[in-house]
Amino acid sequence: MPHPGHHPTHSITRQALALLLALTLIATVLAAGCAPNYASTTASQNAPALLKLEVEPDTAEIYLNDDFHGVINRWRDQTLSLTPGTYRLELRAPGHIPQRFDLDLRADQITRLRLRLEPELHSPEPADDAPANDPLSPPSPPDSGSPDLP
Repeated sequence: MPHPGHHPTHSITRQALALLLALTLIATVLAAGCAPNYASTTASQNAPALLKLEVEPDTAEIYLNDDFHGVINRWRDQTLSLTPGTYRLELRAPGHIPQRFDLDLRADQITRLRLRLEPELHSPEPADDAPANDPLSPPSPPDSGSPDLP
């Protein structure tokens, strides 16, 4: 005779639930071991390196490894898509001091460069009637009309 409160279908249901739980756990472990590793696919190795230039003036010319690559404001979003690798970047603009940078650009990464090119310093031209102040020339002799000192 069955115990009071104990029904034979309850033990079968518990066993079925335990079996289902065990099978789910095994399936989860096996599926995790079979998951693809997207980090090592060849697509990322062939991906470009992006160089975003935020430069003033935006009319500066871009040179990479001494090769002309256009003007900054002519590139969409001021961004160049390049083969990953090492580059020497030079930025030139008329009336400004050129700037050079050595860059190591990596696949699937954006390298941002933000700068303002400094204007060239020009020394003022001396006026035609102003005496030249050449530090290498000897001083002028005193006027002959000045009195001699004892």
